Amino acid sequence: MKAAKTTHSHSAALAGCLALVACVLLAPSAGAACATTQSVRKGGGGSCTSIQQCVNAVPSTLTGDYCINVDSATYSEQVTIQGVNAAAYQIIIQSDPALISTVATVNPPSASIAAFQIRNTGVNLRNLLVVTTNTVSYGVWASSAGVTISSVNVIDTGANITTAGMAISSNSMVSYSSIAVQNAYGLKIGGSGSLVSWSTMTSNSVSYSALDLSGASSNTITQSYISNPSGYGAQLLDAGYNTISQSSILSNTSSADALSISATGPNKAGYNLITQSYVSNFAGHAGMISFGADHNDVLRSTFVSNSAIHRSLELNTVSSITVAQSYFSNPTGYALLISWSTAATISQSTMTSASGFGLFVDVSSAVTVTGSYAQGVPAVYIRNSTQTAISSCLLASFGSGKALWVAGGNAGFYASSSIVLGGASADGVLLDANNRGLLAFSSLTISGALSALSISGQAPGAILAVSSITFQSLSAGATAVNFLGGSFISTFSGINFADSSISVNVNGSGLGGGSRITMVNPSGPRAGPVFEDDPSNRVDWGAGFVTLTVGVPVNGLIESTDLSIKCGGGYTQCSASYSSGTLVALTATPDAGYSLGSWNGACGGISTNTCNVYLDYSKSASADFFTGAGGSSVTFSISPMPASGRIES
Repeated sequence: MKAAKTTHSHSAALAGCLALVACVLLAPSAGAACATTQSVRKGGGGSCTSIQQCVNAVPSTLTGDYCINVDSATYSEQVTIQGVNAAAYQIIIQSDPALISTVATVNPPSASIAAFQIRNTGVNLRNLLVVTTNTVSYGVWASSAGVTISSVNVIDTGANITTAGMAISSNSMVSYSSIAVQNAYGLKIGGSGSLVSWSTMTSNSVSYSALDLSGASSNTITQSYISNPSGYGAQLLDAGYNTISQSSILSNTSSADALSISATGPNKAGYNLITQSYVSNFAGHAGMISFGADHNDVLRSTFVSNSAIHRSLELNTVSSITVAQSYFSNPTGYALLISWSTAATISQSTMTSASGFGLFVDVSSAVTVTGSYAQGVPAVYIRNSTQTAISSCLLASFGSGKALWVAGGNAGFYASSSIVLGGASADGVLLDANNRGLLAFSSLTISGALSALSISGQAPGAILAVSSITFQSLSAGATAVNFLGGSFISTFSGINFADSSISVNVNGSGLGGGSRITMVNPSGPRAGPVFEDDPSNRVDWGAGFVTLTVGVPVNGLIESTDLSIKCGGGYTQCSASYSSGTLVALTATPDAGYSLGSWNGACGGISTNTCNVYLDYSKSASADFFTGAGGSSVTFSISPMPASGRIES
C-alpha cells in the first residue's frame, strides 16, 4: 500500500526520538498524486456535500488511488466504506490538504455504529477528527484488513462510545493518532500483522483497557502512550507473538494491572515481547504475566509500583519467562514476585524495595537469577521452591534487614559468585529450617551483617556445601558462621575470615548430636579465646590455620601486636590462630620492679622485649621475669674471715 510506505518513511525519520512526549508529531504527507480526487463541501461548491455521498461514488474496482478531500466543517454522519475492489490501490479520506491547518470533523448521529465503519480493504483515513455527542459503539471500526489510519483523533468526553474508540483488524496501521475515551477500549486490535506507532490511547474505565490485544497475534505497538487510571492499561488475553516497544503503559488503581498478559488455557498467550517500555501503577500491580501465559519476554523495561500489597511485576503460574536488563521498583511492597512458575530467568536487572522484598520466589522451580542487583527487606526471599540459582549478583539489605533469606520448604538452592550486604543488626545469609536437597553456597563475599551466614536445621537428607566464602567488613562483634540448630556433616572449604573484628568465626553451640563440621584451608584471623563457640567439639579446623600459644607469665604480660594474644596480669587470652606463614610479634612487659629474664620456646635466645615468631606450624613461647634491673640476687657478708681455707656457697 502506498500510504504504508509513506508512514514507514516518516517512522524512520523520527527513529532518533526517545520518547513520544519529546517529539513533535507531524502527520505524514499525502504521498503521490491521486488518480481521482473528489471534494466534500458541506455548504456546496464541491463534488459532494457529505462524505458518504463521495464514498458512494467510488467505482466498484479501483484503477488508482481515489482521494476524498473534506473541508473543515463538522459532518453528522456515519461513513461506511464497503463493496469496493481496491486491488493495489487505496480509498483515501482526508482533510483537504489545500486547506492548511484545518481538520474535518465527524460526529456520528444517533443510532450509528461508528463515525467510520470500514468493511473494505485498502482504506486510508488521514488527518480527521471524530467527536461523539451521541451514543455509538465505536469511533472508528475497521472490520476489514489492510486499513491505514494516520493523524486521526477520536475524542469522547461524555462516555458516549461504548465499545472502542478505535478497532482494527489484520495487517493494518495506526500512526500519529490519539484516542481518548471514558468507558470503552481505547484501541482494540484483532487479527495479526498490524502496526501502531506514535499514537496515544487513553481510557478511564474499570471494565475496559486503553489497549486491548485479546486474541490477537503478531502485532507491534511502538513509541506510543497507553493510559487508563481506572483499569487496565494494556491487556493481552490469549494473545501471542505481539511486541510492545518504546511505549508508556500506565494505570493507577488497585483493581487492575497497568500491563496484563494472561491466558485461558495452554499455549494461548505466549511469545509476547515487552521491550524498552515504561510500565507504572502506583496503586496496584504495574505488570502481571499469569495463568498459562508462557514464553513471554521483558527486555530493557521499567516497572514501577508503590503499593504495599502489590508488585511492580508478578509472574504467576507461568513458565519460560525471560526478564533481562530491566528495572523493577516498589518502595512499599514487593518489586518482583515469581510464584507457582517454572523456568523463569532474570538477568542484568535491578529489583528494589525500601520495605518489602526485592525479589520473592515462591512455590516455583528452576528460577535463575544472574548478573542482577536486588535490594529490599530482605533483598531476596526464597520459599517452597525447587532448584533456585543465584549467581554473579549483588544482594543488599535495605536498612537493618537480611540480604538473602532462604526460607523453608526449598528443594535445592545455589548461590555463587555474588556479593551479599546484610543489615548491621541482621543476617547476611539466612538458611532457614527444613530445606532439602543440595544447598550450596560458593564464592560469596558477605559484608555488613551481624551474623554473616546463619544456618538452621534442615530436612533429613539435605546436603550443605559451603566453599570459598569471604567474610569482610562485618558489624562489630559479628559472628561469621552461626549454626542455629540441626545436625550436619559438612566440609567448609576455602573460608576467608578477612575481618579482624569478628567475635566468633564459627558458632557451633547449636549443632546437634552427630554433627561434624570440618574447616579445610581456612584463612584470615580467628577471634575469641578458642576461635569458636563449640562446647561439644563438633567443629574441626583443618589445614590452613596454625596456633601460637604462650605460657602464662608470672610478674608480667605477654601480648601480640594484633591483640589476639594478651596473657598475664589478669588477662587470659593466651593463644590465637593465624594463617600458616604469618609473622606474629610478641612483646613481654614486666610488672613494676621486675625485668625480662629470658624468652623460651619459639622465642628462645631473644634478649629484647620483642620476639617475632614465624608460624609455619603451631608454636609456643614463654617468658620469665625477675626482680631488679638484672635479675634477682642475694648478697652474703662473712665475718670474721678465716685465716686459711675457703668459703663456698
